Amino acid sequence: MKSGVKDIDEYVTENVRSQFDFIYENFSILDEILRVYKEELIAEVMEEKAYNRRIDKESLGVRVQVSMGISNPSLNLVVEHMSITQSIEEGILDEDFFRDIVDRESLIFKVDCYHIVNADFAVFNQKLCTMPLRDQEILRPYLMKQKTMVELADELGIDYRSAIKHVYRIKKKLIKKVEPKMVCRRYKRYGI
Repeated sequence: MKSGVKDIDEYVTENVRSQFDFIYENFSILDEILRVYKEELIAEVMEEKAYNRRIDKESLGVRVQVSMGISNPSLNLVVEHMSITQSIEEGILDEDFFRDIVDRESLIFKVDCYHIVNADFAVFNQKLCTMPLRDQEILRPYLMKQKTMVELADELGIDYRSAIKHVYRIKKKLIKKVEPKMVCRRYKRYGI
């Protein structure tokens, strides 16, 4: 079953089953997907801030240079990167975060998406760990793409179709545990 969710930005617009399927299908790489999404978000914020500062400086007209001490642009960039990273990871977007940002709503939406997927992935992992050990031993290698359905069938000593049914039954148990706990939010302000 395809989830319909292609990326993290679409995640909150989908129903709970599609959200579950997205995590299920991308389980082996979801940590990396979230890491890359966060890094792209940080880069987007830094680029927008830098662009808007350049525009502001250009619109001022004549530039007068006043030396107020030692300036360290590299250090300033590192501090800004750390500050933006911390704000995104904690989900605390204050006025300092939004300084030199034009499209606040878009950034709030993206940070929310990041946190919702992260929270649902944590729930998925927690509930997977509470399943019977035998079910975990079958499902986890399959989710991690360490074993194919053919390999699982051979390991269990059953035919291919029976292995598919067995994995499907385990998935159904997991769905019953995970879906009620997933963060299913709808954002009216985003037209969802």
